[in-house]
Amino acid sequence: MQNKNNIILYRVAESSQARAEERLKKDVDFCEKFLLALQVGVDPEDIIKVLRLGKRYTDGASPRPILIQLGSRHVNNLITESLYKINYLEV
Repeated sequence: MQNKNNIILYRVAESSQARAEERLKKDVDFCEKFLLALQVGVDPEDIIKVLRLGKRYTDGASPRPILIQLGSRHVNNLITESLYKINYLEV
């Protein structure tokens, strides 16, 4: 895994589903919607892997960050250059 192709999202609400597969599906859906909302020409196929970092706590702790591994450095650059749009996104 190359760090240059990774993006980390903080403060994204975690699903309360009991099964890990369902929580992962919710995270992947959020990431796909997030990238499409930026409108920079990034497709959901550009996402290689999505995972939550850290140990899961159920006692109302802050949500764990999401690591998004992208297919190329070019895609990462497109997203990074569009981060000013985050304040106006509705995901």
